[in-house]
Amino acid sequence: MIWTEVGEELPEMEWIPHSDPKKVVRRFFRKDAIDKINQIFSFTFIFRNYEAGKLVLEETEAFRLCYYTYPHLRALFLLAGLEPVAEYGSFAKAPLDNTAEQMIFLLRKPS
Repeated sequence: MIWTEVGEELPEMEWIPHSDPKKVVRRFFRKDAIDKINQIFSFTFIFRNYEAGKLVLEETEAFRLCYYTYPHLRALFLLAGLEPVAEYGSFAKAPLDNTAEQMIFLLRKPS
């Protein structure tokens, strides 16, 4: 995750589409808002298409994500009647520790 100030726009990646090698597409990231109370992170991806160095098209896609802490998720599992079987820090089954970028849980409904 790229940490920026609200409203700051950062270049994130660039590629040449296979369908049109004369174009360059650049994706930018802009943090729009952080609601710490409700734990909602709002951001926008901005896609800019260039031909011969000139901007020819700009498209945006806004996202709103909620984020949860480990204790919140464990409490939700218990309230839903689910039992954790395993937990990982990635889909590659890395350990869930303070270096993990993801929280992956394998749950089951007790019999």
